[in-house]
Amino acid sequence: MSKVIRLLPYQADWPDTYRSLAAGLAEALPPGACLHHIGSTAVPGMAAKDVIDLQATVDRLEDVAGDRLAGLGWIDRPGRVDHQPAGQRLDPAECTKRYFTLAAPAAHLHIRERGRFNQRYALLFRDFLRADPAAAAAYQAIKAALVEHTGGDPAAYYAVKDPVCDAFMAGAEAWARSTGWQVPSGD
Repeated sequence: MSKVIRLLPYQADWPDTYRSLAAGLAEALPPGACLHHIGSTAVPGMAAKDVIDLQATVDRLEDVAGDRLAGLGWIDRPGRVDHQPAGQRLDPAECTKRYFTLAAPAAHLHIRERGRFNQRYALLFRDFLRADPAAAAAYQAIKAALVEHTGGDPAAYYAVKDPVCDAFMAGAEAWARSTGWQVPSGD
């Protein structure tokens, strides 16, 4: 059974933990890979699970040497894919990723291909929440309510959270157009 989801108030050390993890990963990733801090721990002031999410952008998933990551303590979780937003028919490659977890500090590594839908999605969502305090506050309130109403059950939590994120993306896309946002090359 998966762990129960619990949210913590924003922790000031989350960015430092990300930077430490990123520094350790840099040599294990293929040349040209780029790392980003994603997810709620990457949004200043936001409550989140005490798990650092990192996104590694690579040219090809096949270029990632899982044994090098395993040597650093990362556990390969094969077969994971990102959800397809409701109403969109994407080529399955647009949601494909490699996924690794680390026990301590608790971290998730999402490896996605450069230019794919899922690579852009995570970065745009993060940057939109960083730029729009009202959207960030609403998202945090939704997450807190979901934890309360689902008892922290991961399956129930994500069954609602993923489509909620998709709804926020309409605002994120409008924000991206109005600001000229582009996928960042690194944190």
